[in-house]
Amino acid sequence: MKINRFPTLNDALEAEGLVALWPLGVNIGYRETVQLASQGKFISVYRDELGSYERPVHYATKAPDGVINRSRVE
Repeated sequence: MKINRFPTLNDALEAEGLVALWPLGVNIGYRETVQLASQGKFISVYRDELGSYERPVHYATKAPDGVINRSRVE
């Protein structure tokens, strides 16, 4: 069975083989989604109100590297 919630950002990224692509210093607050491009991959990660991280969504992109969007659920 595939796990979809993780206690740390590194655990979530590791589940999809994305740790090396996530820039140092890009943190995710509670109830926040961060979307970024890194080395030809679009990566989106959500952190819930309890601090768990969802399994990242990722796919190929031609966008330049950097944070694309940060959004917080109120």
